[in-house]
Amino acid sequence: MSGSLRLLPEEIVSEMRRLSVPKTDEGLQQVFGISYNTWRRIDRCQPIRSSVAERLIRRMDTALSCTAPGDRR
Repeated sequence: MSGSLRLLPEEIVSEMRRLSVPKTDEGLQQVFGISYNTWRRIDRCQPIRSSVAERLIRRMDTALSCTAPGDRR
């Protein structure tokens, strides 16, 4: 495994902040597949492991593409 780190795009971070997700290990794991510690790094605009960032970007892109613009909460 490489030790490379990556910042998430600001649009992904903004969307994650906007969603009504419990900011607990359980809530974050269920919705985003990340831990609370990873969330804290994301929320502070710090880099996370590249593999986690790539998986999260794919997950968010899929979730956003399934939501019509008028359906966003």
